[in-house]
Amino acid sequence: MGLKKSKTALVFLIVLLCCVTNYATPEWIIYNRSNTPLFNDAVSAMAVGDNGYVWVGTLEFLAEFDGTNWTLFNANTSILPDNSIRSLTLDNNGGVWIGTNKGLVKKNGTNGTLYTTENSDLPDNEIVALTTDASGTIWIGTHTGGVVTFDGSNWTTYNTTNSGLPDNYVWEFAFDAEGYTWVGTFYGGLAKFKGSSWTVYNQSNSEIPDNRVLGLLAESPQSIWLGTKVGGVAHLNGTNWAVYDTTNSKLGNNYILEITKDNLGNKWIGTVQPGGMIQIDPSNKWTVFNTSNSALPNDGVRVIDFDKHENMWIGTYGGVAVYKEGGIVPIQSPLLPTTSNLASHKCFPNPFSSKTTIQYTLSKAGHISLTIFDIAGQQVKTLTNNHRAPGSYSVLWDGLDKHNNQVSNGTYLYKITQGSITYTQKILFRR
Repeated sequence: MGLKKSKTALVFLIVLLCCVTNYATPEWIIYNRSNTPLFNDAVSAMAVGDNGYVWVGTLEFLAEFDGTNWTLFNANTSILPDNSIRSLTLDNNGGVWIGTNKGLVKKNGTNGTLYTTENSDLPDNEIVALTTDASGTIWIGTHTGGVVTFDGSNWTTYNTTNSGLPDNYVWEFAFDAEGYTWVGTFYGGLAKFKGSSWTVYNQSNSEIPDNRVLGLLAESPQSIWLGTKVGGVAHLNGTNWAVYDTTNSKLGNNYILEITKDNLGNKWIGTVQPGGMIQIDPSNKWTVFNTSNSALPNDGVRVIDFDKHENMWIGTYGGVAVYKEGGIVPIQSPLLPTTSNLASHKCFPNPFSSKTTIQYTLSKAGHISLTIFDIAGQQVKTLTNNHRAPGSYSVLWDGLDKHNNQVSNGTYLYKITQGSITYTQKILFRR
């Protein structure tokens, strides 16, 4: 009898820990002009540092976020030669490098240096792409001048006349473990090189679906992922190509802006509207995040980056979103907004076979949306979408979808959205 009671108590404790989330950490936080000093929501570039600072570029200003405050820079208030921020990267010494339409800026604290064609060996002032390699060398992609590297003293240029680079309009870089640099160009396809050895992949000699390569991920030396302007996603696995587009995958748009990978092995793809963001997990399962099934503020995703806590920072055309399944980990206090009116939420029973109750408490009045989603991110049913006074509320879900059909056995999510913050909890339905 004592053993049975112990087992029962253990099961109850596990369910309670999985279900009850008091003062929960949100999975989503949105920063845009509705709740920050940002006055343009169209993010063009972003860089996330280990010190908790995030740099965001738009075509009208540069912003620095320290976890609490936003500081804006433009050509009138700083060394920036132009308000159009095209690219960003962080160096190994804490400096931020800023690519504009009128030159390259290195900013370190209050100090800054502007590099242009007039005072350096830059071949072009329009800086489209920036990245930093393991040695600290800055890689620069230009509009008309090809690839440029800068090690702090020396400038080296690779273009169509002195190398195997197929196009001087350079959009993206990636590095593999064998020392090769991969270059995505806007018109000439994909190139890889090391030293004087160059290999080019384009529509005339490979199965690449489009010569305009805008996203690039070197998953390994034998596994290269690229996003194109009209051809979707291509995967070069050794010598074999696989192409994914709107006809044979969950891509909602063939215009791909970003491909990256997190430490858990998930690949993330950012697309132009209406495609949103796609996750490909290690088992090759595709999941779509968009404005209809998540707190993503816009279905145009330009850039994705990760901080040291694996919070995902997403630059969209509707502002910056921060996302982490299970709850965002603060980079530095106070990252999370302190103005949330949602004091607590919980569900019981979980798992359930016929009915479950979702309870939440508001410390202040506010608009609350409570929606059920399936594990693939498809909306099942909206339970609440109203303005609520302060107090505690209970909402019953009977396992029916929005068409009053019984849902299938499996895992579901309830998402409570209050303002710019979303809280998520898993529910298991089992008949």
